[in-house]
Amino acid sequence: MPTTTRTSAQLLAFAIKEFGDADALVKRRTKDVANARERANATSGLTAAAERAFNNADADYRLLYEKAETAAAEKAPSQKAVTTAEAVLQEAEAVKKAIGECHTPLKDAIADAGKCVTQVGTAVTRLGEAVEALRDAGEGAPRGFKSPFSNALTRLRTPNARLQDLQEPLQNNQAKAKEQFDNVPGLPSLERLRDLVRELKGESSAADAKSDAKRSVDAADLERLQGERDAAELDWRQAPEIERTAQADLSAKENALTEAKKFLDAATAARDEAEDNFIERVDVGRPNADGIVEARVIFVNGGPPAHYQVRWTVEAGELVDPVGTVVHIKTQGVPDGNYAIEAHLERA
Repeated sequence: MPTTTRTSAQLLAFAIKEFGDADALVKRRTKDVANARERANATSGLTAAAERAFNNADADYRLLYEKAETAAAEKAPSQKAVTTAEAVLQEAEAVKKAIGECHTPLKDAIADAGKCVTQVGTAVTRLGEAVEALRDAGEGAPRGFKSPFSNALTRLRTPNARLQDLQEPLQNNQAKAKEQFDNVPGLPSLERLRDLVRELKGESSAADAKSDAKRSVDAADLERLQGERDAAELDWRQAPEIERTAQADLSAKENALTEAKKFLDAATAARDEAEDNFIERVDVGRPNADGIVEARVIFVNGGPPAHYQVRWTVEAGELVDPVGTVVHIKTQGVPDGNYAIEAHLERA
C-alpha cells in the first residue's frame, strides 16, 4: 500500500492546525454545556411548581364555579328559557325524524352499490373470457392473413381495461361507505329533553314572582378562570417532559465535551511531539532583584522554523511580552512554588 511521508515542517503545520481546531471545539462544547446546565437548573423543580400553580388556579375556578351553580340553582327558569327549550326540542325532533327517514334509503343505496360492484366484477370476468376466446380464435388464422376477430378483439380491449380500472375503486368506495354507515351511532333518545321542557314549564309560572336579589356570577370571569386553570394544567402535564429533555440535553452536551477534550488531549500530544523536532528545551532563570524571571527557548537548529514564532503561557506571574524566543516574567507577589511555563510554536 502506498504511503505518504510528511516533513517535520508539514507535521508541525498539521499538528498546530489540529490543536487549534480541537481547542476551538472544546471551547464551543464548554459553552454548550454551560448553556445546557443553565437550562437544566432553570427547569429543575418545574413539575412541582407547575403542580402548585395548577392547584391554585383549579381552586379559584372551582370556587367561582360552585358560586355560579348555587346562583343558578336558586334562580327559577324564565319564560324565555322555557320558549328556548321548547324550540330546541322541536328542532331536535325534526332532525331525528329527518335522519330516520334517510336511514333506509342510504342503506338501500349501499346495498345497490354492492350489487353494482358484483355486476362489474362479473362483467370484468366475462369480458376477460371473451378477450381470451377471441385471442385464441385469432391464433388459428393462416399465416399472412389477418384474423377475422382482430377488430372485435381491439374493440373489446379498451372497455375491458376501463372496467378493470373501475373495479377496485368501486369496491373500495362501497366498502368504505358501508363501514361508515355501520359505524354511525344510533339515534339518541329525546325523553330527557322532553322531561326538561316539562319541568321548565312547571316552574316558569313561579319565575316572575321569585326575587332575583342574588346577583349571578359574571360568565366572563368564570371563562377566564377556566382558561387559566386549563393553561396551568397543560403546563403541569408538560413539565416532566421539559425537565427530562433538559437533563438529557445536558448529559449529551457533557458527553460531547468529554469527547472534545479527548480530541484536544490527542492533538496536544501530537503538537508537542511535532515541536520536539524544533525545540530542544526551555531554560528558565531565577528571579532577579526586581522579581523578573527570564525564560529562553533553545532550538535544535539554532532558531525557529521559517514563518513561525514562539508564544509563551505561564501559570503564575505576568508576561512582559508573550511572543519571542526570550521572555521576561514579573513574579512579584507570586507565592513560592513550582509553576508551569510553556513555549509553543505558531504561525508568525
